[in-house]
Amino acid sequence: MADKQRSEPQTDAYGPRQLKSLARRRQVLAAANRCFSRHGFAKTSIQLVATEAAVSKALVFAFFGHKAALYDAVIEQTLVTWTGFAEHEAARFHGRPERELASMFRGSFEFAAHSPMLRVLMSRRDRELQEKLTSLPRIVRDWRRRFADVVQRGISQQVFRADLDPQLTALVIHDVQHLYLDQMVAGQKGDYDADRMEMALGLLLAGIRVVPKGPIPGEERVASARRARIGGSAPTARSPASTRRRR
Repeated sequence: MADKQRSEPQTDAYGPRQLKSLARRRQVLAAANRCFSRHGFAKTSIQLVATEAAVSKALVFAFFGHKAALYDAVIEQTLVTWTGFAEHEAARFHGRPERELASMFRGSFEFAAHSPMLRVLMSRRDRELQEKLTSLPRIVRDWRRRFADVVQRGISQQVFRADLDPQLTALVIHDVQHLYLDQMVAGQKGDYDADRMEMALGLLLAGIRVVPKGPIPGEERVASARRARIGGSAPTARSPASTRRRR
């Protein structure tokens, strides 16, 4: 999980000038978030961000150096907020790995529904640029590690199957989550279906859950009904000689 210290300097030892500078940096970041959300990377200029933030263009350069670095900082802020929101939701179920995993998975969709910048982040138009940025792969690795930690705790508590590889399981869960998030924020109208996402989550959880020993609940009832339909026993094969006598 991304360390908030990377995106937000600690303020405990700051004096008035440093605190003012930090406030202006936040002001520029907020303005850049709005500009990139509306226009994307290519159509957003440093001057546009400076005007939106009501600061000088030189100050934006002083904080971030160039537009790609500013975009990277906005993405990191968005992702840290996103993962923080999902973790906050999941924290309600700490100690219950299956509920925690499901809440982490769903929390991302709830956040995405209210985050214009996340839509830009996952849009296909800027994807080549995003792959060159430093924050994205690091935060994705942290998020997968968080999934893996929950899976490992589930294995330790004998909630999830002991033969699972936590890292590989986390990778699969993240890939499925990303598939549906991509449909939600960057797909065509009608691509994303919340019921289908919930079904995918249910299938994922069923696949990693410990299977209870003994008959599956309801299985004997189904088998009894099947026997009743065929007269209580399976049909026996007749010998060729018996078949010829009948004829």
